[in-house]
Amino acid sequence: MYLFLYKTLFILMFFVATNIYANEKGAVCETLLNVIDINSNAYKNCLLQKSGEKFSREELNNCKKYYLTEIERLSYVYKNICNNVN
Repeated sequence: MYLFLYKTLFILMFFVATNIYANEKGAVCETLLNVIDINSNAYKNCLLQKSGEKFSREELNNCKKYYLTEIERLSYVYKNICNNVN
């Protein structure tokens, strides 16, 4: 009798823990998408700027490199963490 109760309790706790993990993973994936979108917009702003007006060519190139690197890193993390979410 107690063995059945322990097994049932264990299975129930397993499903609760799995559900909590999936919800947290979904929130992380949503946050990653928002951050990728923000960095993409910043990269686009670097692309649309003309050198010499507000920033030098070197500053704009550094801006492009920085945001492109960040987008690549975040995309890699998103691909590996959020592959099976949703």
